[in-house]
Amino acid sequence: MEVLVNGNLMEFDEQLMMDFAGVIILKYSSSSRYCIIFESGISVIVEEAEGILQMMLLVPPVFKGGFAILLLSTFSFS
Repeated sequence: MEVLVNGNLMEFDEQLMMDFAGVIILKYSSSSRYCIIFESGISVIVEEAEGILQMMLLVPPVFKGGFAILLLSTFSFS
């Protein structure tokens, strides 16, 4: 799996965490699983499993009962 940030390919060869303005990207060491943590507390876990892209959205309780839009236009996964 490749991770692009602002159109640039990010290499996670040695580094398992990258910190950007308001966003942290974690790579789990033994898999193609990534966790994207936004400053708001919203997290997205993305992984490839048997050739299928799986995503899980985690939203803090503070957003309960409200309406929030999550826009991941900065990130592309391929």
